[in-house]
Amino acid sequence: MHSNKKQILVNTIMLFVRMGIMLVVALYTSRIVLQQLGIADFGIYNVVAGIVMLMGFFNGSLAQGVQRFLNYYLAQGDFKALNQVYSASVVIAVLLAVIVFILGETLGIWFLNNYMNIPHDRVIAANFVFQFALILIVSSIFQIPHIGLLMAHENMGTYAVISISYSILQCICAYCLSFYEYDKLILYSVITAGVTIIISIVYKIYCNLKYPEARFQLHKQTAIYRELLTFSGWNILGNSAYAINLQGINIILNIFFGPSMNAARAIAMQIGTKIDELSGNVQMASNPQIVHHYAKGEFEALQSLMMNNFKWNFYLLWIIGLPLFLELDYVLEAWLGIVPQSTLLFTSIIISRCLIKSFEKPLVSTIFATGRTKYMMIGVSITIFIELLIVYLVLYLGAEAYWAFFLEAGAVFVYVIFYMIYLRIIGLFSFQRFMKQVLFPLLLISILSLPFTYLVYQFPGRSFCHLILTCLTSVIITCTCIFFIGLNKLERQQVISKIRGYAK
Repeated sequence: MHSNKKQILVNTIMLFVRMGIMLVVALYTSRIVLQQLGIADFGIYNVVAGIVMLMGFFNGSLAQGVQRFLNYYLAQGDFKALNQVYSASVVIAVLLAVIVFILGETLGIWFLNNYMNIPHDRVIAANFVFQFALILIVSSIFQIPHIGLLMAHENMGTYAVISISYSILQCICAYCLSFYEYDKLILYSVITAGVTIIISIVYKIYCNLKYPEARFQLHKQTAIYRELLTFSGWNILGNSAYAINLQGINIILNIFFGPSMNAARAIAMQIGTKIDELSGNVQMASNPQIVHHYAKGEFEALQSLMMNNFKWNFYLLWIIGLPLFLELDYVLEAWLGIVPQSTLLFTSIIISRCLIKSFEKPLVSTIFATGRTKYMMIGVSITIFIELLIVYLVLYLGAEAYWAFFLEAGAVFVYVIFYMIYLRIIGLFSFQRFMKQVLFPLLLISILSLPFTYLVYQFPGRSFCHLILTCLTSVIITCTCIFFIGLNKLERQQVISKIRGYAK
């Protein structure tokens, strides 16, 4: 148990180093791209690329299936099965890439040219963007088996290095736009596709050199294909619904409000994605242990880990999200220079949604560990499609764009409740335990830390120093509340022991 906790800590540190560097690079890259492309072209790129991402909804399903089975067989020490899973995932990835390419060149092109709200003089450029975005998504499909291997072996260091390299290359490419005088939107789509191809090759070469099981063999046994496709099959339903929800809202906003609203949503979603990665990194580091506990029948350890994930996911998001929410107007202006209309409101809603979503990740990871995803995916898919229909109807009836974001946050709350009920049915979740160990402490910490941080925020002046003061107040007050309220006696003693050890 001690070694497991140590490995989770090491994994988490590596992923947070990755996230911190990528966050800085990504924020700077977005600023450059927005300034070089302008609001309209920035919105066009995001909505057109979003159509392609919609074609690639299989990606998440295959990735989840591959990682689950690799983790499972690694815990069992079955290296022959590991090679079978890897080889089968390569075959399936090739088939999915072909399917995505065909869907893109038929349905995708048709939808882009017949239904999207694109300025007439940018239609040709939008079609170029579509083609290179299609190359990007196909290339990313081939990363799935290799990223799955890195995650199964808990090789977060290499994953962090390659991810950081990808972000830096994207930033360099964005900077190069300033030296180009012609259509920068087309150039940006070309170089981002090229960078993705390079990174896909790097993943493959590294895994082939590092892991013996990463040697492709065409296995004739159909059982492993059936297991992967059966597990991924229900995930395809859920992930297709997620993709349709994410990109569908973007497309609906484009239809009713045009590319400028897509630019605002793109900025807001980028901030939301980075905030989600905070809890996502904790969860990613814990996922192998969740699968290992389930594979070994250690259900009490599994539930304890899930409860800890709930708490630490929320703690991290609250520490960062609270001052960001309060200082958002200054942050956006300092970051972007040019702030698209409605970005402030959209981002505020998304930050709130991220706090709710932090409870979702441990639940989903536990369900995937069990392999019982059928009813979860059916329930979530129904909820998502209802949400999307309501979004379209309210905007069609004349509602403002922000209603799409409110409805999206409400849907996330419904997912969380549904997952809890589902895990309760299969005996891996206790509402009483959740209320006592997680919900009540989190509510108390939030109630106590909010007034003090808000009081500091009310100090006159808006500047970088004011932002730092608000952030420091949030960190100090929240960490103090976490120490006395969020940790049990043993955990407090461990923290004190660590601090004394560092002080010597």
